[in-house]
Amino acid sequence: MKEQEQEPVAAPETGETDSEESIPDEVQTAELQDRLLRVSAEFENYKKRRQRETHDLLRFAHESLIRDLLPVVDSFERAISSSEGTRDFDAFHDGILLILQQMHEVLGNVGVERIAPDGELFDPNWHEAVGVCQHDEIEPDHVATVVEPGYRLHDRVIRPARVMVVSQTPEDEESA
Repeated sequence: MKEQEQEPVAAPETGETDSEESIPDEVQTAELQDRLLRVSAEFENYKKRRQRETHDLLRFAHESLIRDLLPVVDSFERAISSSEGTRDFDAFHDGILLILQQMHEVLGNVGVERIAPDGELFDPNWHEAVGVCQHDEIEPDHVATVVEPGYRLHDRVIRPARVMVVSQTPEDEESA
């Protein structure tokens, strides 16, 4: 019996050799690296641009408020200028009241509200007690006097109202 020689089975020819297969991979790798470098550079530029924009936003955030306050400053300057010539206290007083009203309007337009809790129940979230006092007409733990009004911006306290709070009288403490 003669052994048949087996011929090695050849892979179907695609026309590519090992060196030819690596060329497209190298080109593809180079293209991907180039894309990665470009995307990375674009992202770095984006981060720098956002950082500049954020810096400018914070730097000029109060521009609108300042623009609205400038007429108030102008009104103060006019009031002082006009009072130097006449020394009319009543007119000066009326002018200052108008300027104060103008200032409250500007603050109100940007969401600032005044906290003036006369007679209200003391609330430590909105008020700061600077002392206690006795009062016949106001209930204990209520605000008797506003020493300094507070202000809030929308729902956030900017400065709590500084108040005097009515304390309990000795007979109130005994009955409690």
